[in-house]
Amino acid sequence: MRKFNAQLMLGIITFKQKKIKLQLLPFICPRLFLRLNMTFMMIHAKTTLLALAQHYSAKLRVKPLKHNQFKVAQCCVNPIRSNHIDFRQIITLIGALVFSTNTFASSAYDQIPANEIKHITIDGKPSTVLVRPWLGKMHFGAAIIIGPSSKKANANPPGITHFLRTHLNPLGWATISVTPTVGLYYPNYSTSPEAVSKAGEKQLALNTSKPTPKFQSDQLLQQRNFQHKQLNDTINALTEVGQAYPGKRLMIAIDDSAAIITQLLYEEKIPKPDTLILINPYREFDQEMAKGEKILTLATQLQALNIPILDLQSPDGHPVSVAQAPNRFAKNNIKPIRYYVQYPLTLNLNSEAGWQEALEYIKGFARRTPQY
Repeated sequence: MRKFNAQLMLGIITFKQKKIKLQLLPFICPRLFLRLNMTFMMIHAKTTLLALAQHYSAKLRVKPLKHNQFKVAQCCVNPIRSNHIDFRQIITLIGALVFSTNTFASSAYDQIPANEIKHITIDGKPSTVLVRPWLGKMHFGAAIIIGPSSKKANANPPGITHFLRTHLNPLGWATISVTPTVGLYYPNYSTSPEAVSKAGEKQLALNTSKPTPKFQSDQLLQQRNFQHKQLNDTINALTEVGQAYPGKRLMIAIDDSAAIITQLLYEEKIPKPDTLILINPYREFDQEMAKGEKILTLATQLQALNIPILDLQSPDGHPVSVAQAPNRFAKNNIKPIRYYVQYPLTLNLNSEAGWQEALEYIKGFARRTPQY
């Protein structure tokens, strides 16, 4: 009888893999049919729950479940040790997953040691600053890192901002990474709703070869002023944070934040660093927000600065940055080599190899400035 049951079970599994239903099984052996149904249900439940746990753990960077939570998961979905499904244990497991998700995914800094997280106050609101001390015997000073405004510079996922924050320390630099300002938010159209149906009145006055700005000129100006004020207040509030790391000051700014930093330095609104490092700097829509005001180009503002400047341009930089790179070089190449150098990177900045290339240029330029 056992041999018959084993053969029948093997045949049932084979037929189930081929998606063929055995219609007579409930009548021939109802107990075996019920047991097989429960087994397949528990296997499916186990697969589903583990897949969900793996998916949300990877997507939200949830910390691994503790040992007792895995025991609950095994007990409630293991078809070998249990002949029935304990719904109370399933509810407990789901609750544990939800608690883990809410606890660990609520903060972007859950993977960062608590002693590296500092807080400063900007306009009465707390702002997070990540500080890593120098490592080893070399103590050159501190590097202030400002990432692009399109994403948080302090976020833990891989990127050049995070890479520089963690790889400059063995080279003798403490790193201070500030959260870039993302600006204000406006609807993504520049034509009023009443004017949509009006034809032939030249609603758009931009050159057809230029991208359409997301905001109107007034909004662009307000956005620029907001970003400049936020970054100005943030940089000026770092004095106390940097007191623990005496020495030189490097300022590393990336993408559009590099243009904001350049203008703040040109207007003498923030303290001048010993060395300024720009990675893919660019500024968009200068003429659209000018309103009769003459705005100096990024290259001209860099030309007026009397501090050593390292200009790094990668092939995958913003199109505006790539297009303006020759102009930046032409206007600043008249300076001594220790005050301006532009290096075209050979690798893109979407991989660790590109980040390492940028790090080598930063390391070399900082070492050969006159202060060493």
